[in-house]
Amino acid sequence: MDTAEMVVLVVGVLLIVFTLWFFFGARDDKNDEPRTSKDGPIYACPMHPWITSSDPAANCSICGMKLVHTDMIDAIEEHSSH
Repeated sequence: MDTAEMVVLVVGVLLIVFTLWFFFGARDDKNDEPRTSKDGPIYACPMHPWITSSDPAANCSICGMKLVHTDMIDAIEEHSSH
């Protein structure tokens, strides 16, 4: 193996390792504390939970659904995982 092949092999292995870590690495998603921002509670779309707002009257920018308190989202997720 020459130097160029060795560099490509090492970079490829590192890329695979990083990708696996990114997608399957340990995460601490469960917190006992309610989700809040400095402005108050967080509201999220039930269909698109990454759409969030601190405004309780806000709607989802994707589907137009009314945002609900994140505690309700957590309860829905726990119920559906059974």
